Amino acid sequence: MWTKDWSAEEGNMRIGQVLKQKLLGAEVPPGCTTPLFDWLKYEDHDSCQKKSGSTVKVSFKYHYHSYV
Repeated sequence: MWTKDWSAEEGNMRIGQVLKQKLLGAEVPPGCTTPLFDWLKYEDHDSCQKKSGSTVKVSFKYHYHSYV
C-alpha cells in the first residue's frame, strides 16, 4: 500500500490498524491458510528504491497476533 506522506506516522499507523482489522475479519476462501498475513510492514519508497541489500528498514509493522 502506498500513502502520500511516508513521514505522517500517526496517519499511517491508523491506516495499518484499519487494514489489519479488515484482513482479520475477512472471509477466508477454502484452501487458504489463516491468517491472511503474518506481518504488515510499512517501508518508505525512497529506502526501497535505494536499498543495496535484500532488506529495507521498516518504519513500523504489525504482527497478526498484536493488539490494535
